[in-house]
Amino acid sequence: MKDDMDLTHSGHEEPVVEEGGPPERLSAVLRRLAMRQVETLSLGDISRALKDRGFGALMILFCAPNLIIMPPGVSTIFGLPMMFVAIQLIIGYRKPLLPRKIRQRQVRISTFRSIVERIEPWIMRFERVARPRLWLLPQRISERAIGSIALFMGLLLVLPIPFGNFPPALAVIVMCLGLGERDGLWTLAGILLAMLATGIVIGVLATAGVAMFSIF
Repeated sequence: MKDDMDLTHSGHEEPVVEEGGPPERLSAVLRRLAMRQVETLSLGDISRALKDRGFGALMILFCAPNLIIMPPGVSTIFGLPMMFVAIQLIIGYRKPLLPRKIRQRQVRISTFRSIVERIEPWIMRFERVARPRLWLLPQRISERAIGSIALFMGLLLVLPIPFGNFPPALAVIVMCLGLGERDGLWTLAGILLAMLATGIVIGVLATAGVAMFSIF
């Protein structure tokens, strides 16, 4: 069981962050991952590279494919591990862990590069303007609240709703960017987006239900 949840072994050497120093910026980590000369990346490779950035970085990356047009099924491949990470954040894990079956899932490096190319400019802009502010609640309470909302957004992500995965994915990304920098303003913006995403999905489902009722 311990081996199933272990993330320490990797075939790739990652840069060592000096103890006590700031973690490598998320945009830099993603760029370095995208430059690897391989055919595929496993979710375990991605998780190991992001381990110093914590839960927020993993959830951002697992949600990012939903912001661009991707092949069917990709949202589920990334959505389920995002939910798993959110549960760990709620429970109180100090570092994200992924089971062996999830770690072994593969994504083509070309697909990963496409994702990074789309989201890196936005992440870099955020990194320039974000700063610790308006972080009013204790860290543990904030993490549980964000994890709970992210888990619910994950449930919306895996629903087979055409174009319905964009709003919840964006909400989680904005929330987790705020979490990574302890920026309460961005976190609040993510929570508001989550409320909007919930309303949109409910509206789509209600419209579909009324249409089905009128047909039958």
